Amino acid sequence: MPSVIALIAFAGLAAVLWVAPAGAQSLAAQCARNAGNGNVEACRQALAEQPGDLTLRRHLAHSLAILANYPAAITVLRGIVAERPNDPQAHYDLAGLLGAIRRYTEAAAPIEAAIRLQPDNILAYQAAAVIYAQIGRMKDSVAITNRAAVLGDTASMYEMSLYYQDGIGVSASTEKAFYWTRRAAERDHVAAMQLMSAIYLEGLLGQPRDQKKAVEWAQRVRAQTILPGK
Repeated sequence: MPSVIALIAFAGLAAVLWVAPAGAQSLAAQCARNAGNGNVEACRQALAEQPGDLTLRRHLAHSLAILANYPAAITVLRGIVAERPNDPQAHYDLAGLLGAIRRYTEAAAPIEAAIRLQPDNILAYQAAAVIYAQIGRMKDSVAITNRAAVLGDTASMYEMSLYYQDGIGVSASTEKAFYWTRRAAERDHVAAMQLMSAIYLEGLLGQPRDQKKAVEWAQRVRAQTILPGK
């Protein structure tokens, strides 16, 4: 199952935070600078000056969430979704917060909308995979992971390898497990490269033992992970 860390809870809101220039004293600047500290009042005052400003509303939601006032934060984000139904970020922000507070069932609809509106957003696919897994929709979790893998996400490629090895959400297949392991490894996914080395060292996933290839993959892992100068 994909790690809950992959949800990158509330990442959408964090991504839009703007740091004002030093010395800026406007309410909007104070809101932007201090939303991460839970300065709700600064954001509310800024919104009184600029009613409806999208960025300020997102800052307000962020500051409310920092203070664990999740109902109020969700209300703000739902309001943005209602006004901007075709904005993938609006849906992603809402899904992110709902997922962060483990309201996974409610998070499913907005994350699906985010993907529908922005089908190349890999983070949304990763979040959806976690959400589906948490609500017992493992086949959907695997299916969305597969879509992300096809789009080129190496973490999802590696997940697909594990799913095919263990028969989770799919029929077990050593051939497909090896396929996704190799694809991820060829794109420098470290765990996949380590697995490739083990595959050839021990003759796993239907592959013959090959000492040379095992060493080559081990060397690639070392080259990828060793610190400069070591």
